[in-house]
Amino acid sequence: MNEQKYLNEKETSRLTGIALSTLRNQRFLRRGLPYIKVGKSVKYDFTDIVSFMDSRKIQPEFSSGKGGDNNITELAKTKKQIT
Repeated sequence: MNEQKYLNEKETSRLTGIALSTLRNQRFLRRGLPYIKVGKSVKYDFTDIVSFMDSRKIQPEFSSGKGGDNNITELAKTKKQIT
């Protein structure tokens, strides 16, 4: 059976690095991470947290992926031309 994982606001804060007060303020403003409220309990779906974090991923121009050595060489040449 596929068990869904839910985190409370403190666990979510630690995992994302978003301050607890910011999570609370975002809920009040109806922004930020999707959440589930059952009575007074607030829960965040782990898959929603992962999606939220992935949607904010920044890919650097010079990654260590394809042609990483060539990118470093080009960067060094550019730096040499500037100086």
